[in-house]
Amino acid sequence: MSVSSGRAQLEEARKDLRRNWDRVRHSWRDPVSERFEQEVIVTFERKIKSVIPTLDQIADLLNRVRRECK
Repeated sequence: MSVSSGRAQLEEARKDLRRNWDRVRHSWRDPVSERFEQEVIVTFERKIKSVIPTLDQIADLLNRVRRECK
């Protein structure tokens, strides 16, 4: 698996998580769900979003290395 395809899968998983959570929130609205959203969903999304630029940098670096090694 390339870095780019892994990045795309990670981003798609983040979007799936948000879509599914938004669906669940329609029927689960209480203090526990709010805490879960902040502690799990939002934290997870934030971490994924912070990793994406690093994955892009790694992909660029690997592409540069491949070009230079040809």
